Order: sequence, then C-alpha cells, then structure tokens
Amino acid sequence: MAARVAIGDHRGMTPTDTSVADHLAEFTHQGYTIIRGAHSPQWVAAARAAYEPMRARVARAGGEAPYFFDSILESEPQLGLTALTNERVLAVAEAIIGPHLQVESMTMNASPPAPHPLPASAGDLHGWHRDLFASFPRGEDYQRPLLFNAMTYLQDLTDAVGPLRVIPGSHRRPLAISPEEKLRHHAQAICLYPRAGDAVLFHHALVHSGSHNHSDGMRAFYCIAYNHCWLKRRNNFRGPNCELIIAQARARQDRRLLRLLGADETVLTRALHHDVLAPEEATWQVWHEADRAALIATAAT
Repeated sequence: MAARVAIGDHRGMTPTDTSVADHLAEFTHQGYTIIRGAHSPQWVAAARAAYEPMRARVARAGGEAPYFFDSILESEPQLGLTALTNERVLAVAEAIIGPHLQVESMTMNASPPAPHPLPASAGDLHGWHRDLFASFPRGEDYQRPLLFNAMTYLQDLTDAVGPLRVIPGSHRRPLAISPEEKLRHHAQAICLYPRAGDAVLFHHALVHSGSHNHSDGMRAFYCIAYNHCWLKRRNNFRGPNCELIIAQARARQDRRLLRLLGADETVLTRALHHDVLAPEEATWQVWHEADRAALIATAAT
C-alpha cells in the first residue's frame, strides 16, 4: 500500500516578487531564464542519491541499465512532489503560460563520461535541436510555448562537466541549421553554467545543445516539462503513489496541484466561461484568488 506523501502548503500562489516579471521578460526575449538556487542542497543531494538505486531496480538490457527515467513522481514521490510544488519555479512557470499549467512529464537523466578521446568528427556538442512540439519560427514575434522545460542540474556545470549551449533569441527567429552544422559551434551560441539546484526554464523552440561530459563522474539533471492542461502528456499519473497524491490534493481542495496532475474538475468550466475579451492576466488573477480561497476554506474546516 502506498504511504502518505507529505504535501507542502503553497497558498501564496501569486508572489509579488518583481523577479518573476524579470524572469518572464528574460524568457520572452532570450528564450530561457535561470532561477538561481531554486532547489535546496538537501533536495539536490537526495536526487543524486536516488539515481543509482533507480538504475539498479531496472532490468538490464544487454548488461547495462538505462540512464533515462520518466514517471519520477510515481517512482520517487517525495522527491518529485518537493520539486513539483516549488513555489519559485511554479510562479515563473505560471507567468509563462498562465494558471492552466500542467505537468507534461517528470524525468531524470544522466550522461556518463564521454569516451576518450572522442572521434574528431564528434565535435563537443550533442547536437543542436529544438524540443518536442516546437515549430520553426516564421518571424520575430514571440509565441507563447506549447511546452517548456524546467531543468535542474544536480551538480555545477563546468567546462569539464559540459555546459548547456543555447542560441539566445532563436525561439523567435527563423534560424535554420543544416545537418552538417548540427555538431559545429555556432557563432551566436553561448555556454550556460548553472550551479547545482539552479532551475533553467527554456522555450521549446529555443535552439540548444548539451555538451560532452569530460569529467570523471555522471552529469545528471532532473527535468519537469510543462504544457497547457488541455494538451496530451507523456506521464499519466495513474500509479498508486500519484493517485494518493491526487486524493490528498482533492481533500485539501488544492486545485493548483490537481491541475498540474490533470485532475482539476474546474478546468473545463473555466475554459467555457473564458471569452478572452479582457487581458488574460486579469482573468488569471481571478482564478488564482478562487483557488486560494478554496484552499483556505478547506484548511479552516
């Protein structure tokens, strides 16, 4: 039987910290933003400690366990729930696409040290790409993403560990890269060196690439992909641990958490009555207040 999972109290759903606006402006303009120290050192250590046991639990194919894992909320519910309910990340995520935010997937991945020496043809990039469901930009107008990632590295990125490479603004420019250029340095690219616990949020149309890991250990990251609550997602949150989290959230009238997990019954009603005749931000604020009131009323009883 699944154990009870502790759910943090996150009634303060619309922080007034002006840094949220700054993060949104950077995300809109550059295609990414970094929330420094979003996750605590204790959470980072717990995530790193959970990784190898996860590999050990998976049946080995050809003698080697996988490096990529999805459905992390089910397999590591406390670790996943702490990340999922992180207020600093959620505040920025909801500023990007609104309170109809849902989790598309929660994954954990690692890259072992690269073979040494690498073939000369390999370069130092994994390969430039845009992410799932992105469209090739047709002009320079900003398009709100259908999906975006919040990626948290579990160690500091250095030149040896391998930085995250991005081409700023490429989410709103018709920037094409040929197959021959996918593994080559791009003149407009920059390297990002987030520290352990920093959350990097980036638009799915941003052109980016990982780098080869030249360190002596694993390079690991934890990723939550978000999309709109009416879209499909890869994780279904229907295992026993996830069902328990949903049941607890429903008992608390925690609509925000229910919505993140695809279980908020108010979504369709809100959509039917949302005629978009006023700026969306005003409507979003009304929804936030209603959600907050439901949480507070349930807590009071």
